[in-house]
Amino acid sequence: MEHTFSSSKRRGNGGTHGKGFGGLNVVPPEMAAEFFRSAYAGIDGVWFMCVEEKYGLEEAAELDAKVWSIFARILAKRVMKWFGVKGCDVEALVKTITLRWTMEGWEFKVPVCRSDRAVMLVRRCPWLETIRKSGREHVIPLVCGKVCEAVYQNWAQTVNPNIRLRRPRRMGEGDELCEFIYTYE
Repeated sequence: MEHTFSSSKRRGNGGTHGKGFGGLNVVPPEMAAEFFRSAYAGIDGVWFMCVEEKYGLEEAAELDAKVWSIFARILAKRVMKWFGVKGCDVEALVKTITLRWTMEGWEFKVPVCRSDRAVMLVRRCPWLETIRKSGREHVIPLVCGKVCEAVYQNWAQTVNPNIRLRRPRRMGEGDELCEFIYTYE
């Protein structure tokens, strides 16, 4: 029996097409997005645990921050390209982070968004929830501190090397929300 499959190589073409397996190769976009979102978080967690087992928690956090610093730059550039975000000010930065957080299922508000300053308030972080659900609360201070800081400072500097991040409140340290304050200096 022959089955023909083809899948879109570019976003926006509606997913898979073709015949085979009684339509099982047709995956709703929302289901595909959730599948890859959970796989993305899962591989990060497995990688972290393997490094932690071999080298210890501090080294795992250090290496995770390094990996995510590099990946943040790649993601920021990809979001800018794929979604046509132009500019290099704080407002452009917020657009890129908003797109990422929306795709990842964060709950957040942006009460201040100007070309030179923005405040982003996070009420739900899916990464923090995943860590808690997996019973790995002991990594939260390092991940919410060292790793998250590295991700979003590097993301900002990809958009513009003169943008700085401050995070005065962090859910991972017991605050009711995470506060990201970006300023152009």
